[in-house]
Amino acid sequence: MNGKFKEMTEKFPGWLDRLQKSPSFTRDEIKKVPNQGIYVFYDEKNRPLYVGRSDRMRTHLFENSRPGSGNTSGTFAFILATEKLKKTETGNTKSRNNVELEKDFSEKYEQAKADVAKMRIRVTEILEPAERALFEIYAALELNTPYNAWETY
Repeated sequence: MNGKFKEMTEKFPGWLDRLQKSPSFTRDEIKKVPNQGIYVFYDEKNRPLYVGRSDRMRTHLFENSRPGSGNTSGTFAFILATEKLKKTETGNTKSRNNVELEKDFSEKYEQAKADVAKMRIRVTEILEPAERALFEIYAALELNTPYNAWETY
């Protein structure tokens, strides 16, 4: 195993513990979050749903829940909206542009952003981009988040 990779991954259990112990807040309670790091959205029963990463955290968290954000801005809200589409419509494609054309997508996307706005969030700062990318996958797997998918959209 590459020494640098091993050195990085040895940090992950401690980072996950730090993330899980960090204070949770809603979008409306955001006061100060690090610019670069990992975030987790939780449901009303405090179950982790989705892990993401950003190098502009505050803006990114708002984009997942702001009315009017485009379909490329809020990945988690987009995933929730496409899930609702699949339950009610054909939903036969994962292309963002094609899904956006589906009947009722806009309504489902706006509802998904409203749902995300009510969720609790935890964040932790991770500055190094490669560590951030790898830790996102690690945290999603360890937390068994149901909405993290590794396909590209």
